Amino acid sequence: MDFEDVGDDLSIIVDNLSTNEKILKLADTINYPLPKLLGKKKALYKLRAEIICAYAATAIHIVNLYADERMAKLIIDSFLEKSSLYFFKDIEKNTNNFQQIYGKRLNEYFPIFLQEKAMIGLSFHLYRNIGFSDAGNIEKQLLLAKLFGNCLALCNAKMMEFRDQNTEATEEQVVANVMDELKREISDWKADAAKAGLEMIIAYSGADSEQFEALQSKLTFSQFQIIMSYVERMTCDDEDEEDFDYDKKYEDYHQALDDIVEGLKKPIKKALKKNSEFDETTVLLACEMITYAIACHARKETQIKIHQISWNSFKTSVEHRAMPYVSEEAIKKVESSRPKPRPNEFISYATPAFGYLQQMENLIKSQDENTDINAQLFLKYFSINVRELDGEIIRELDEKIEQACKLCEDYIVFNVQEVFS
Repeated sequence: MDFEDVGDDLSIIVDNLSTNEKILKLADTINYPLPKLLGKKKALYKLRAEIICAYAATAIHIVNLYADERMAKLIIDSFLEKSSLYFFKDIEKNTNNFQQIYGKRLNEYFPIFLQEKAMIGLSFHLYRNIGFSDAGNIEKQLLLAKLFGNCLALCNAKMMEFRDQNTEATEEQVVANVMDELKREISDWKADAAKAGLEMIIAYSGADSEQFEALQSKLTFSQFQIIMSYVERMTCDDEDEEDFDYDKKYEDYHQALDDIVEGLKKPIKKALKKNSEFDETTVLLACEMITYAIACHARKETQIKIHQISWNSFKTSVEHRAMPYVSEEAIKKVESSRPKPRPNEFISYATPAFGYLQQMENLIKSQDENTDINAQLFLKYFSINVRELDGEIIRELDEKIEQACKLCEDYIVFNVQEVFS
């Protein structure tokens, strides 16, 4: 799966969620004011335009969470190109000033996604944008929040699939994909410069330093920088299966989080086997939770200035990572325990995974300054009796936690600051 496939799939998701039939059903459900005869079609297109703006903003937000700046641009460009074919042109033809509306709505929605429990603000803005002025209809608010949630879940699943498949790609596939992207990037260069750029890649791969240096003079400085960025991406270092590779160049913090989770899995699984309630899925959830706790600890230790809105965005992305591992029982428990909203109160729909991450955050905040975190802290949280465990398991988990702390302090918190600030 390449970036064009992802962009296409995301546009199909938005298209499928906003068909005329679904918009008509939505209008009926929320009692959207429709003329009986004249103007009905125009009114439905106006509603569909607002819903599509909300879905498009959601899709783009998810892409930005999972992909680095370069890949995000490629995916979003593909998404917009396919969306133009599937529905944008139709909406533009039947809705006045759609391009202006679309730009305005995205500027409204994007900052709200960065807020904690963002569904409150998102549903409020969508509620007002489709023409309602009252704030007391809980059923309507609930439905609009679910629209965002449904689109968020589908887009999130697609980006996770893309990330996982790209992580598993072979070195040859990585090189082939990079070369394809490079050819597209230099397609508007002059022929001699484009030829020199490609030959530089070949010379580098063949360790022909003389040819590589000779070709540099045919490129401008900016062109040379572009070629070097692709050379760096095509350089694959061997990964250490046991310990984290601190010299590894990650494309984004998700890859670093993946390495931490993978390193924690073995000792966590051994420790949690003492409790028969834990299964493979719960092991993965525990690893995601501990990884987030370590990131919180790194933020606290480094004292790096990350705005809370930026950290909330990071937290949301980890929430989506952890959500597939939350049990049905936990989901039902959260749903049943939600208080009934009061009149004129909008509803927040954080996932059940949010609560687990909040517990980890509180656990780290409760620790004294300059106190190292260790295996016993987390084993106690999971109600595991340390005395019943083999000492080797605790030592192994302590080692992985120490390595993860270093990776978070040296890379992840700084990448979060760079990505979201």
